[in-house]
Amino acid sequence: MAHLCGLCLALRGDHGQFARLVTNYDGLLISVLTEAQAPRPDDWRRTAGPCPLRGMRTASVARGEGTRLAAAVSLVLASAKVRDHVADGDGLLARRPVAAAARRVATGWGRAGARGGTAVGFDTGILVDAVDRQLGIEALAGPGTPLLTVTEPTETATAAAFAHTAVLAGRPGNAGPLAEAGRYFGRLAHLLGTMSGRSDRGVPLAVKIVVSGGLGVGKTTFIGAISEIEPLDTEAAITQVSVGIDSLAGVESKTTTTVALDFGRITLDPSIALYLFGTPGQDRFSFLWDDLVEGALGTVVLADTRRIEDCFPAVDYFEAHGAPFVLAVNRFDGAERFELEEVREALGLGADVPVLECDARERGSVRDVLGALMDRVIGVRSGSRKRAMAVR
Repeated sequence: MAHLCGLCLALRGDHGQFARLVTNYDGLLISVLTEAQAPRPDDWRRTAGPCPLRGMRTASVARGEGTRLAAAVSLVLASAKVRDHVADGDGLLARRPVAAAARRVATGWGRAGARGGTAVGFDTGILVDAVDRQLGIEALAGPGTPLLTVTEPTETATAAAFAHTAVLAGRPGNAGPLAEAGRYFGRLAHLLGTMSGRSDRGVPLAVKIVVSGGLGVGKTTFIGAISEIEPLDTEAAITQVSVGIDSLAGVESKTTTTVALDFGRITLDPSIALYLFGTPGQDRFSFLWDDLVEGALGTVVLADTRRIEDCFPAVDYFEAHGAPFVLAVNRFDGAERFELEEVREALGLGADVPVLECDARERGSVRDVLGALMDRVIGVRSGSRKRAMAVR
């Protein structure tokens, strides 16, 4: 809340009340990253006055160059989004007077964002160029176009914004790693935005499935075994930096790890396509889960009996959210085998949660797990409808 309110107030203070409309969660991440790297002087936060959105309560909010950079990025991207909607003639924007007014708003926001970026040493032209290239690439893209070609402009823009937080914080050595993290975040944001903005006209129904579990449990392999497209992954080398943070006990031979997501696709028939999203296994990347899971029909939680305790965060998360899931025990060579009911008891799973074995390397095995998940989803939804009818 401190950063969301700080972004909102920075927009109001530098660009006027109307600019507060562009406040968004993606933008506030810039503020969070800047503050996380910078030293904290006595005035690093300030107390904001009562606000209706906070129930007329005061609050301690973020301030400084991080919020100003977040405001500039938010304005430029909002300007681009409005221009895109005007070009598509969406809704009321199909009417000329409304479209003309929207263009003026977009132009004003774009200029304000450029001024704000200049004030903190950031060239917002990188963002504008990325947006323009994105439109051209998507217009020319078709079957066979590499996915990374389509996501590249978003990755480039996000990488630049993330890297500049290191400059503002006085930690230029962090710019490289943050640029890499920004590219992965941009890739994730693009994929999630594509899913939410999908048109229904002549396009298969998109069904989102999540594959989750602990570090090294086989999520990337699972998705790669069945995806009909070359899977998109965000594998990065495991380095000494992670020592003491990510435990590799039981998977000592692992040399890479997912730092954002895995992505694959299966077309069941011309009307339905499954989109598979794999979550990162490390606790420090758990903040990505909410975005990855949003809108998912169900989840496969993979388990490794050598590190069964790594399943608890995923199981707890999906149980707390009431999301349908199945547990698939990935059989690793040389791992001790247990009866499935023993695994169920160890994890405290209810009798209604399917528990089954799988080999994440085998397409047929992965297919069977996804089939069990579909049965689980149908059963949960059918039960919900029956309960709703009984209440009536």
